[in-house]
Amino acid sequence: MDVISGEVKNAGIARFETAMLFDMWEDNKSFAASLDHAERGPSLRRTLTCIERNQMDRAVLTASLKEEFAKIDHNLAFEIDEDELRLLLTRLAGAEPGETVVRELMDRMAGPDAETVSESQFLSYLNGLSEEVAGDAEVEGASPTWVRRFRSIRRHIEETRHSRAATDLSSDSEPDSTSQGSGDKTDDSDDNENETLHSRGQNLSRKTPGFLMQMKILMTRRLVQWWRMTERMVFIVALIFAATFFGVLDRYIVVQELWDANPVLYLHTALALLMGIFCLHIFGEAQPLFWRERARGMNVPAFYLSRATINMVDLVIQTFFFTAIYYVVRQPCVPYCTWALPFFLVSLVASAWGALVSLAVQPVKGAFFVTLLIFITCGLLGQPSMLVVMLQGGQVELIVSSLSLTRWSVGMNFYTSVTMLNPNPVRLKDMAVLHLEKDVYLKRDWWGIGIWETGLCAMLAMSTGIRVIAFVLLVYRNRDKNV
Repeated sequence: MDVISGEVKNAGIARFETAMLFDMWEDNKSFAASLDHAERGPSLRRTLTCIERNQMDRAVLTASLKEEFAKIDHNLAFEIDEDELRLLLTRLAGAEPGETVVRELMDRMAGPDAETVSESQFLSYLNGLSEEVAGDAEVEGASPTWVRRFRSIRRHIEETRHSRAATDLSSDSEPDSTSQGSGDKTDDSDDNENETLHSRGQNLSRKTPGFLMQMKILMTRRLVQWWRMTERMVFIVALIFAATFFGVLDRYIVVQELWDANPVLYLHTALALLMGIFCLHIFGEAQPLFWRERARGMNVPAFYLSRATINMVDLVIQTFFFTAIYYVVRQPCVPYCTWALPFFLVSLVASAWGALVSLAVQPVKGAFFVTLLIFITCGLLGQPSMLVVMLQGGQVELIVSSLSLTRWSVGMNFYTSVTMLNPNPVRLKDMAVLHLEKDVYLKRDWWGIGIWETGLCAMLAMSTGIRVIAFVLLVYRNRDKNV
């Protein structure tokens, strides 16, 4: 795809452009149609002759390599060790490579720490070498393909040896006499290219940047992606509409009491639902690209932290819009910072749920699972009438307290309202509701640090636990899909 888009130059077609693909497709259609028309016989025969010649050259190359391999493999085991590989490469290239070069080539052919190289691995690797050989044009045009292949083998070994010498020279001030002696054996064109490789310090191995460097790069890239992201405007508009609707409903239509916990429960559920769906994109988008980068050495913790950190900006902005508009319309008669903090904690936990779901299920099913999860854990389990039954100790209370974020966030807002407003309802219905909600939210102080502080610690612990599980899924899930 990089070649098609033009980001990587096509060595076979000079000045390649994407629009040229349409002409190529038409040419292929014409070639396919020529198979059914006898009048195009001469052109077809010439094409088939070129194909047969290339196949013949490849067969000659394979046969020659097998012959050289058999000369080294005296015990007919179809495998050679490191010393035999050095001898075989010397016969092919005309120059003896060093131990480090042979070791690296052996790792490339048979895998890391391999002790032997099979005949099939040897042939597969050398047949796949590039044919970029710098030589005279007439000689290059007259030489058959298998001759150019052997010259490519020699050049590959020379490049590896000189790149290793360049690496050694970078750490040692004295020149390496071995690399100078081997350079005398090559021709003038090889010397010029080897000097270029020497200056560049190329090597078969690649050292990836560390955590901090990758973190900086990934943060910069994520900031650019965040700036170009336009989907957040849809969620901001939805949050503004929801805040206005709930504010008008609670103040002018239903006329809810300022201390009542049920309106707060609906607010937290709506905010958690929208933020959970919004945060599906954190790790759900471009997953094949992430698999490819992970296979090429990208640091997964740096990737995770960069995305989670930049996502905090969206959480703060969108939660502020939601709480500020509702606060202005509803006028809850409590300080904004104390009243709004539980909402920010709801967004924090809901974003963790969204990230976890995006890694656990397919992206197309993420919104459905987030909606189901939020409605069950927040809207259903968070009802005061349900909590009275479930918060009686034992495993049920532990499960509800671990999964339902509204079990803690609504209690924080209710505690603030009751403490500052000191409600004293007159109607029997309001008195019963107040008594029920006090029994649910104000009679359980698990750690002896206060009702509000207990909810704060529980929400932070819930967010941390969910994010740790999401990180484990990011590291170990879909490892077989590395491309």
